[in-house]
Amino acid sequence: ESRRGAHVKERPEMQQTARDGAAHWAACVRTIRAAWTARAVLRPDFRLQYAGQVDAAHGRIKSKQECLLRFLQMAADDGVVTPGPFGAGGFFGWSRFEVAGGRAAEF
Repeated sequence: ESRRGAHVKERPEMQQTARDGAAHWAACVRTIRAAWTARAVLRPDFRLQYAGQVDAAHGRIKSKQECLLRFLQMAADDGVVTPGPFGAGGFFGWSRFEVAGGRAAEF
């Protein structure tokens, strides 16, 4: 018998908090996907650079993680962050990044 979720079974407030969080991130991911897709349509170079990461992540990550991945990609495209070398480790190839000087507020 699985014990998964047993710690919240008798705590409806925790269940509601989890549902609210899931709804929040689902809305965020819809918004950021639309912005990302609009950029990819206008800029094939952007799509070519980052589509592989998104495709690799598809179905394997939660909405919150997808938001972070797409946000980092768009921030790099805008020059807000500079990614370190991409590799097999890290977060879908992102091993590190640096926020551009004077642009921390945008990040």
